[in-house]
Amino acid sequence: MASNYSIGKVLHYAIQAAEYGGRQVKHVVDSGSLETTFKERQVDPVTVGDMRAHQVMTGILKQALPDVTVISEEDDTEKLVEIVDPSEYQNVPPPAEQFLKMSGQGELDPKSITIWIDPLDATQEYTQKLYEFVQVMVGIAVNGRPVGGVLHRPLLDTPVTYWAWKGVALSPELRDLPRKKNDVLKIVMSRTASHAGDVKGFSETAFGSKKFELVPAGGAGYKLLQVILGKADAYLHITKIKKWDLCAGHGVLNALGGNLTSLTGEEMDYRPPADTKQDVLVHDGFVAAVNDFDWFLKGCQKAHSAQKNQVNQRSVLSFS
Repeated sequence: MASNYSIGKVLHYAIQAAEYGGRQVKHVVDSGSLETTFKERQVDPVTVGDMRAHQVMTGILKQALPDVTVISEEDDTEKLVEIVDPSEYQNVPPPAEQFLKMSGQGELDPKSITIWIDPLDATQEYTQKLYEFVQVMVGIAVNGRPVGGVLHRPLLDTPVTYWAWKGVALSPELRDLPRKKNDVLKIVMSRTASHAGDVKGFSETAFGSKKFELVPAGGAGYKLLQVILGKADAYLHITKIKKWDLCAGHGVLNALGGNLTSLTGEEMDYRPPADTKQDVLVHDGFVAAVNDFDWFLKGCQKAHSAQKNQVNQRSVLSFS
Protein backbone atom coordinates (compact mmCIF):
# COMPACT_ATOMS: atom_id res chain seq x y z
CA MET A 1 0.00 0.00 0.00
CA ALA A 2 1.34 3.43 -0.98
CA SER A 3 2.30 5.82 1.81
CA ASN A 4 0.65 9.22 2.09
CA TYR A 5 2.61 12.32 1.07
CA SER A 6 2.86 15.53 3.05
CA ILE A 7 1.74 18.74 1.37
CA GLY A 8 5.23 20.17 1.89
CA LYS A 9 6.86 17.26 0.08
CA VAL A 10 4.54 17.48 -2.92
CA LEU A 11 4.97 21.25 -3.20
CA HIS A 12 8.75 21.07 -2.79
CA TYR A 13 9.20 18.60 -5.63
CA ALA A 14 6.76 20.49 -7.84
CA ILE A 15 8.94 23.59 -7.42
CA GLN A 16 12.13 21.63 -8.03
CA ALA A 17 10.66 20.05 -11.16
CA ALA A 18 9.72 23.46 -12.57
CA GLU A 19 13.12 25.00 -11.82
CA TYR A 20 15.13 22.03 -13.12
CA GLY A 21 12.93 22.03 -16.22
CA GLY A 22 13.60 25.73 -16.64
CA ARG A 23 17.34 25.10 -16.69
CA GLN A 24 16.83 22.80 -19.66
CA VAL A 25 14.77 25.44 -21.45
CA LYS A 26 17.54 27.99 -20.92
CA HIS A 27 20.26 25.47 -21.84
CA VAL A 28 18.67 24.99 -25.25
CA VAL A 29 18.40 28.76 -25.82
CA ASP A 30 22.05 29.18 -24.89
CA SER A 31 23.02 26.36 -27.28
CA GLY A 32 21.44 28.25 -30.18
CA SER A 33 19.66 25.18 -31.57
CA LEU A 34 15.95 24.75 -30.78
CA GLU A 35 15.47 21.96 -33.37
CA THR A 36 11.81 22.81 -33.87
CA THR A 37 9.44 20.19 -35.25
CA PHE A 38 5.63 19.90 -35.24
CA LYS A 39 3.22 17.53 -33.56
CA GLU A 40 0.43 17.84 -36.10
CA ARG A 41 -0.79 19.96 -39.02
CA GLN A 42 2.28 22.22 -38.83
CA VAL A 43 0.60 24.40 -36.19
CA ASP A 44 1.75 22.93 -32.87
CA PRO A 45 5.52 23.36 -32.52
CA VAL A 46 7.71 21.32 -30.20
CA THR A 47 11.39 21.99 -29.55
CA VAL A 48 14.29 20.26 -27.88
CA GLY A 49 13.61 22.62 -24.98
CA ASP A 50 10.10 21.20 -24.56
CA MET A 51 11.36 17.64 -24.58
CA ARG A 52 14.41 18.09 -22.36
CA ALA A 53 12.28 19.92 -19.78
CA HIS A 54 9.61 17.21 -20.02
CA GLN A 55 12.11 14.42 -19.40
CA VAL A 56 13.72 16.14 -16.43
CA MET A 57 10.43 17.19 -14.84
CA THR A 58 8.70 13.83 -15.19
CA GLY A 59 11.90 12.15 -14.00
CA ILE A 60 12.00 14.23 -10.79
CA LEU A 61 8.30 13.83 -10.01
CA LYS A 62 8.09 10.11 -10.72
CA GLN A 63 11.24 9.49 -8.69
CA ALA A 64 10.14 11.54 -5.66
CA LEU A 65 6.38 10.89 -5.84
CA PRO A 66 6.10 7.48 -7.54
CA ASP A 67 2.45 6.88 -6.69
CA VAL A 68 1.15 10.20 -8.04
CA THR A 69 -0.32 10.52 -11.54
CA VAL A 70 1.78 12.92 -13.63
CA ILE A 71 0.39 14.21 -16.93
CA SER A 72 2.62 16.19 -19.30
CA GLU A 73 1.87 18.03 -22.51
CA GLU A 74 4.75 16.14 -24.10
CA ASP A 75 3.81 12.61 -22.97
CA ASP A 76 3.06 11.58 -26.56
CA THR A 77 6.16 13.12 -28.17
CA GLU A 78 8.97 11.48 -26.20
CA LYS A 79 10.22 9.71 -29.30
CA LEU A 80 11.06 13.00 -31.03
CA VAL A 81 14.21 13.93 -29.15
CA GLU A 82 17.25 12.72 -27.24
CA ILE A 83 17.04 11.35 -23.72
CA VAL A 84 18.48 13.56 -20.99
CA ASP A 85 21.18 11.98 -18.86
CA PRO A 86 19.40 10.92 -15.62
CA SER A 87 22.30 12.34 -13.60
CA GLU A 88 20.87 15.78 -14.40
CA TYR A 89 17.86 15.18 -12.17
CA GLN A 90 18.84 12.48 -9.69
CA ASN A 91 20.40 14.74 -7.06
CA VAL A 92 17.47 17.01 -6.30
CA PRO A 93 17.82 18.46 -2.77
CA PRO A 94 15.36 17.25 -0.11
CA PRO A 95 12.67 19.58 1.25
CA ALA A 96 13.96 22.56 3.23
CA GLU A 97 12.65 23.39 6.71
CA GLN A 98 9.86 25.67 5.44
CA PHE A 99 8.40 22.75 3.50
CA LEU A 100 8.91 20.25 6.31
CA LYS A 101 6.88 22.56 8.56
CA MET A 102 3.96 22.24 6.14
CA SER A 103 3.61 18.60 7.18
CA GLY A 104 1.38 19.81 10.00
CA GLN A 105 -1.19 20.80 7.37
CA GLY A 106 -2.01 17.14 6.78
CA GLU A 107 -1.06 14.33 4.44
CA LEU A 108 -2.57 13.25 1.15
CA ASP A 109 -3.43 9.91 -0.39
CA PRO A 110 -1.20 9.83 -3.50
CA LYS A 111 -4.07 8.36 -5.51
CA SER A 112 -6.00 11.59 -4.93
CA ILE A 113 -3.24 13.73 -6.47
CA THR A 114 -2.87 14.58 -10.15
CA ILE A 115 0.04 16.73 -11.32
CA TRP A 116 -0.30 18.47 -14.69
CA ILE A 117 2.89 19.84 -16.23
CA ASP A 118 3.55 22.07 -19.19
CA PRO A 119 7.32 21.79 -19.70
CA LEU A 120 7.45 24.87 -21.91
CA ASP A 121 4.43 27.12 -22.14
CA ALA A 122 4.45 29.55 -25.09
CA THR A 123 6.53 27.36 -27.40
CA GLN A 124 5.56 29.51 -30.40
CA GLU A 125 6.91 32.60 -28.65
CA TYR A 126 9.98 30.63 -27.55
CA THR A 127 10.82 29.97 -31.21
CA GLN A 128 10.29 33.69 -31.95
CA LYS A 129 12.61 34.74 -29.08
CA LEU A 130 9.74 36.42 -27.22
CA TYR A 131 11.11 35.05 -23.99
CA GLU A 132 9.07 37.17 -21.57
CA PHE A 133 6.06 34.94 -22.32
CA VAL A 134 7.84 31.63 -21.63
CA GLN A 135 7.03 29.69 -18.47
CA VAL A 136 7.53 26.21 -17.05
CA MET A 137 4.41 25.13 -15.15
CA VAL A 138 3.39 22.49 -12.61
CA GLY A 139 -0.22 22.29 -11.47
CA ILE A 140 -1.38 20.25 -8.47
CA ALA A 141 -4.93 18.90 -8.17
CA VAL A 142 -6.45 16.88 -5.32
CA ASN A 143 -9.59 14.92 -6.18
CA GLY A 144 -9.77 16.92 -9.38
CA ARG A 145 -9.69 20.35 -7.74
CA PRO A 146 -6.71 22.68 -8.34
CA VAL A 147 -5.11 23.40 -4.97
CA GLY A 148 -1.62 24.55 -5.89
CA GLY A 149 0.67 25.55 -8.68
CA VAL A 150 4.17 26.57 -9.71
CA LEU A 151 4.88 29.15 -12.43
CA HIS A 152 8.58 29.44 -13.26
CA ARG A 153 9.98 32.07 -15.64
CA PRO A 154 13.41 30.73 -16.66
CA LEU A 155 14.39 33.23 -19.35
CA LEU A 156 14.23 36.50 -17.46
CA ASP A 157 17.54 38.16 -16.60
CA THR A 158 16.86 36.93 -13.08
CA PRO A 159 14.62 33.83 -13.20
CA VAL A 160 11.67 33.89 -10.81
CA THR A 161 9.38 31.20 -9.43
CA TYR A 162 5.85 31.84 -8.18
CA TRP A 163 4.21 29.08 -6.13
CA ALA A 164 1.18 28.61 -3.92
CA TRP A 165 -0.94 26.02 -2.14
CA LYS A 166 -4.44 27.06 -1.13
CA GLY A 167 -4.74 27.65 2.60
CA VAL A 168 -1.12 26.65 3.24
CA ALA A 169 1.52 28.94 1.75
CA LEU A 170 2.40 31.53 -0.89
CA SER A 171 5.79 32.35 -2.35
CA PRO A 172 7.12 35.75 -1.21
CA GLU A 173 6.37 37.33 -4.61
CA LEU A 174 2.65 36.57 -4.20
CA ARG A 175 2.19 38.08 -0.74
CA ASP A 176 0.55 41.48 -0.24
CA LEU A 177 -0.06 42.07 -3.93
CA PRO A 178 -1.74 45.42 -4.66
CA ARG A 179 -5.34 45.13 -5.86
CA LYS A 180 -7.01 48.21 -7.26
CA LYS A 181 -10.16 48.94 -9.22
CA ASN A 182 -9.46 50.14 -12.75
CA ASP A 183 -11.77 52.55 -14.55
CA VAL A 184 -10.94 50.66 -17.75
CA LEU A 185 -10.89 46.88 -17.40
CA LYS A 186 -7.74 45.18 -18.68
CA ILE A 187 -8.59 41.82 -20.21
CA VAL A 188 -5.75 39.64 -21.47
CA MET A 189 -6.34 37.46 -24.51
CA SER A 190 -4.35 35.41 -27.00
CA ARG A 191 -2.01 37.24 -29.34
CA THR A 192 -2.58 34.73 -32.16
CA ALA A 193 -5.54 35.19 -34.49
CA SER A 194 -6.27 31.46 -34.63
CA HIS A 195 -6.82 31.36 -30.86
CA ALA A 196 -8.30 34.78 -30.27
CA GLY A 197 -11.69 34.15 -31.88
CA ASP A 198 -14.11 37.05 -31.72
CA VAL A 199 -13.04 38.12 -28.23
CA LYS A 200 -13.87 41.76 -28.89
CA GLY A 201 -17.48 41.07 -29.87
CA PHE A 202 -17.88 38.59 -27.03
CA SER A 203 -16.54 41.14 -24.53
CA GLU A 204 -18.87 43.86 -25.78
CA THR A 205 -21.83 41.57 -25.16
CA ALA A 206 -20.48 40.33 -21.84
CA PHE A 207 -19.48 43.58 -20.20
CA GLY A 208 -21.97 46.02 -21.70
CA SER A 209 -21.18 49.68 -21.18
CA LYS A 210 -18.16 49.00 -18.97
CA LYS A 211 -15.00 50.28 -20.64
CA PHE A 212 -12.42 47.62 -21.34
CA GLU A 213 -9.07 47.20 -23.05
CA LEU A 214 -8.08 43.91 -24.70
CA VAL A 215 -4.40 43.14 -24.14
CA PRO A 216 -2.92 40.46 -26.44
CA ALA A 217 -0.20 38.28 -24.89
CA GLY A 218 1.50 34.95 -25.51
CA GLY A 219 1.23 31.82 -23.40
CA ALA A 220 -1.71 30.81 -21.21
CA GLY A 221 0.56 30.77 -18.17
CA TYR A 222 1.81 34.31 -18.79
CA LYS A 223 -1.73 35.61 -19.19
CA LEU A 224 -2.87 33.90 -15.99
CA LEU A 225 0.15 35.39 -14.23
CA GLN A 226 -0.91 38.90 -15.30
CA VAL A 227 -4.23 38.33 -13.54
CA ILE A 228 -2.50 36.79 -10.51
CA LEU A 229 -0.15 39.78 -10.15
CA GLY A 230 -2.95 42.31 -10.59
CA LYS A 231 -1.64 43.59 -13.92
CA ALA A 232 -4.86 42.51 -15.65
CA ASP A 233 -8.41 42.24 -14.34
CA ALA A 234 -9.36 39.08 -16.19
CA TYR A 235 -8.23 36.52 -18.75
CA LEU A 236 -10.81 35.62 -21.39
CA HIS A 237 -10.45 32.71 -23.81
CA ILE A 238 -13.34 31.63 -26.05
CA THR A 239 -11.87 28.68 -27.97
CA LYS A 240 -10.52 25.26 -27.02
CA ILE A 241 -7.55 24.93 -24.69
CA LYS A 242 -5.87 22.08 -22.81
CA LYS A 243 -5.80 21.49 -19.08
CA TRP A 244 -2.00 21.49 -18.71
CA ASP A 245 -2.16 25.11 -19.92
CA LEU A 246 -4.42 26.00 -16.99
CA CYS A 247 -3.90 23.81 -13.93
CA ALA A 248 -0.84 25.57 -12.47
CA GLY A 249 -2.23 29.08 -12.84
CA HIS A 250 -5.66 27.92 -11.71
CA GLY A 251 -4.16 26.51 -8.52
CA VAL A 252 -2.40 29.80 -7.77
CA LEU A 253 -5.57 31.78 -8.54
CA ASN A 254 -7.52 29.64 -6.10
CA ALA A 255 -4.87 30.19 -3.43
CA LEU A 256 -5.34 33.96 -3.86
CA GLY A 257 -9.13 33.77 -3.64
CA GLY A 258 -9.74 33.95 -7.39
CA ASN A 259 -11.28 31.44 -9.74
CA LEU A 260 -11.34 30.06 -13.26
CA THR A 261 -14.33 28.31 -14.83
CA SER A 262 -15.76 27.61 -18.25
CA LEU A 263 -17.72 30.46 -19.84
CA THR A 264 -20.92 28.83 -18.55
CA GLY A 265 -19.61 28.47 -14.99
CA GLU A 266 -18.62 24.81 -15.10
CA GLU A 267 -15.77 23.94 -12.74
CA MET A 268 -12.63 22.37 -14.22
CA ASP A 269 -11.99 18.71 -13.39
CA TYR A 270 -8.29 17.87 -13.28
CA ARG A 271 -8.62 14.19 -12.42
CA PRO A 272 -6.64 11.80 -14.68
CA PRO A 273 -8.29 11.70 -18.10
CA ALA A 274 -9.78 8.48 -19.43
CA ASP A 275 -9.10 9.65 -22.99
CA THR A 276 -5.93 11.72 -23.34
CA LYS A 277 -7.08 13.09 -26.70
CA GLN A 278 -10.46 14.45 -25.54
CA ASP A 279 -10.55 14.64 -21.75
CA VAL A 280 -7.58 17.02 -21.61
CA LEU A 281 -9.57 19.60 -23.58
CA VAL A 282 -11.60 22.51 -22.27
CA HIS A 283 -13.98 22.85 -25.20
CA ASP A 284 -15.82 26.13 -24.67
CA GLY A 285 -13.20 28.52 -23.36
CA PHE A 286 -12.94 30.03 -19.87
CA VAL A 287 -12.75 33.17 -17.80
CA ALA A 288 -10.32 33.80 -14.92
CA ALA A 289 -10.14 36.61 -12.37
CA VAL A 290 -9.08 37.33 -8.79
CA ASN A 291 -11.35 40.30 -8.04
CA ASP A 292 -15.04 40.36 -9.00
CA PHE A 293 -14.97 36.89 -10.55
CA ASP A 294 -18.74 36.44 -10.20
CA TRP A 295 -19.35 39.65 -12.15
CA PHE A 296 -17.05 38.54 -14.98
CA LEU A 297 -18.65 35.10 -15.08
CA LYS A 298 -22.20 36.50 -15.19
CA GLY A 299 -21.27 38.60 -18.21
CA CYS A 300 -19.60 35.65 -19.93
CA GLN A 301 -22.65 33.46 -19.34
CA LYS A 302 -24.81 36.13 -20.98
CA ALA A 303 -22.48 36.46 -23.98
CA HIS A 304 -22.09 32.69 -24.36
CA SER A 305 -25.87 32.25 -24.36
CA ALA A 306 -26.28 35.02 -26.96
CA GLN A 307 -23.58 33.45 -29.11
CA LYS A 308 -25.27 30.05 -28.91
CA ASN A 309 -28.63 31.56 -29.87
CA GLN A 310 -27.06 33.17 -32.94
CA VAL A 311 -25.60 29.83 -34.03
CA ASN A 312 -28.99 28.15 -33.57
CA GLN A 313 -30.74 30.87 -35.57
CA ARG A 314 -28.26 30.48 -38.44
CA SER A 315 -28.85 26.73 -38.39
CA VAL A 316 -32.61 27.23 -38.64
CA LEU A 317 -32.23 29.71 -41.50
CA SER A 318 -29.93 27.38 -43.43
CA PHE A 319 -32.66 24.72 -43.45
CA SER A 320 -35.59 27.06 -44.16
